[in-house]
Amino acid sequence: MASQQSQEADESPLLKIPLEVLSNITSSLTTSEYGSLRLVCRKLDASLFHSFAHEFFTKKAFVLTEFSLEALVDISHSRFAPSLKYLIINLERPTTMHWLGSQSTAAHEEYYDHKTLINSGRDVELIVEALRNFENLETFGLRDFSSRGRDRDGRYGGNPVWQPYGSETFADRTGTILSKPTFNFNNERQTSANVNYVSRTFLACLRALGQAKMTSPPSQFEVILRHCHVPDLAFNLPRYLLPTILPVLQNLKVLFLDLGRLTFNLSHMVQNGASEESYPGFLVTVFLSKLRSLEHLRLNFKDCPDDAPVPLFKWLAQPPPAPPDMSQMWAPTASQAVGSGSNSQTSLPSLPQSPSLPYLKQLDIGWVTTETIQLLGLLRRFRSSLRNISLHRVTLQQNGGAERGVRNLWAKFLSQTTKLGINISSIELTDIKQSHRRSVYEVEFRDPHRLSVATNIRTKAWAGSDWELGSRDLIESVFVRYPDDNMEDGDEDEGMTDLYFSDEDGFSEMDQDEFEYDDESLVDDEGI
Repeated sequence: MASQQSQEADESPLLKIPLEVLSNITSSLTTSEYGSLRLVCRKLDASLFHSFAHEFFTKKAFVLTEFSLEALVDISHSRFAPSLKYLIINLERPTTMHWLGSQSTAAHEEYYDHKTLINSGRDVELIVEALRNFENLETFGLRDFSSRGRDRDGRYGGNPVWQPYGSETFADRTGTILSKPTFNFNNERQTSANVNYVSRTFLACLRALGQAKMTSPPSQFEVILRHCHVPDLAFNLPRYLLPTILPVLQNLKVLFLDLGRLTFNLSHMVQNGASEESYPGFLVTVFLSKLRSLEHLRLNFKDCPDDAPVPLFKWLAQPPPAPPDMSQMWAPTASQAVGSGSNSQTSLPSLPQSPSLPYLKQLDIGWVTTETIQLLGLLRRFRSSLRNISLHRVTLQQNGGAERGVRNLWAKFLSQTTKLGINISSIELTDIKQSHRRSVYEVEFRDPHRLSVATNIRTKAWAGSDWELGSRDLIESVFVRYPDDNMEDGDEDEGMTDLYFSDEDGFSEMDQDEFEYDDESLVDDEGI
C-alpha cells in the first residue's frame, strides 16, 4: 500500500489532467517541445500516443537516400506502422550543384552513396521491406516539393515547412540542400539526367508496390509535381516488368498524373487500324490502357504545346469496340496477350484500346487549353458512371466556324453537359479562362442579377441531385471579362440572353458520330 501511494505521489501532475484538456495544451507546443513532453513518463506517452501518431505518422515523406529509407524501414517495424496511411517518395536528391566549402567531402559522400543506392536497386529493396509492414497504407505518392503544413511550428517563428524525412540531416551534415529535378530546356545535359531520374523513380515506386505483394495494397497512386512532370520514358513498360507492375495498375482506384511537354515530345510510329501514323504520347496510352478499377482520374497538363493533349483526349474518348464475331475468334499467343500489342504483319506497335473504366466516378482535368467538343467527348465517354467533375485552369477555345460568334464558351459547355445524360453530383470550376480572337480572357462568377458588378470570384462549385436544374444558376453566373475596348459591333453581348442554345448550334443533339473524332473534326485542334 505504501509503495503504491509513493508511486502515485511521484507521478506527473499532468496525468491528472483530462485528456481533452491535455490535447489542447499540447496543440500550443512546437514539435520539439511536444516530443520532449512525451519523454516525461511512460503513462503520459501512452496518453498522448494516438494523437501524436495521428499527427506525425499518418502521412510521411522520404527521399531516396540510405538514411531516409532506413528510417522508413525502422518505422515499419515500430508501433507507428499501423498509423501510416499515406507514403510519399520525394524526388529531391543529392547532386553536384553545391560542392563548395569545408563540408564538400560530406556532400561528395552523400552524392555517391545516393547514386550507388539507386544504381544497385537497394532503394527498391528498402521500400519493399517497409511496404510489407504497412497494413493500413491507402495512398502511395510521388512529389518534388515540401509543403507548408507545419502550423505547430510556424506560429512561433519556426520552420512551418513539412520536409521529407532526412532532408534536415542531409543539410546539417553537408551544408547544402537536396536539389529538385527541373527540366531546363536550355541545358540539355541536365534535363536528360533529370528525365532519367524522374522516370526511374516513377517505375521504382510501381515496382516496389508490385514486389511487396501486400495483403491490402494501396489503391491510390498520386503523382503531384510542381517543378517537373512525368516524361514519356516513365510510362515505358517492358515485357519483363509487366508481371510485376500490371497487378498494381489494375488494382488502382485513384490515379493522379502531372503530364507535360516531355510526356508528348517524342512521336512514335504506330499501327492505328489499317494506317500507320506518328503518335505523340503513345507510351501514356499504353500505360492508361492497363487500368481496370479506376474510380478517380486526375490529369494535369503543364507547359505542353497547344496541340499536345489532343491525341490523348481523342483516344480516351473512343467508344468501346463492338463485340467480336464469335465465329472469327482466335486464341492469341502468350506474347500478344501480355504485351502492349503489336501487329504481327508489321514491326510497329499497335495503338491500344482505350480503357473502359466502368467505375470512374470523378474526372479532374487541369492546366490545359482545349475545345468544348473535346471535353464533352470525355464526359460522354464515361457518362454511365461519372458523377464528379473538376476543371482547374482550363482554357476553352473556339473550334473554328462552329463557335466563331460565341462569346461565352463556358456557358455553352455547361449547357451542353445537361444533354449528355450524365447524372452529375458535383462540379467545380477553378481559375478557368476562355480564348477569343487569339486573346485569352479570365472568367469570373457574378450575381446573375448584377452582371455589371465585378466580383473577382474565380472558383465556383455546385453539388446536388438535379444537374439540369442546378446548372442554370451556374450558367447564368459565368462572366467572361472582356475589356471594354474589345467590344466590337456585331459581337454578342456576354449576357445571358443567348446562353441556352438551339439545335442550330449543332450541339443540342449530340449523336454518336460527333464524338468519334474523325480526322476532319480535329483540324486546328489545340491543347494547352
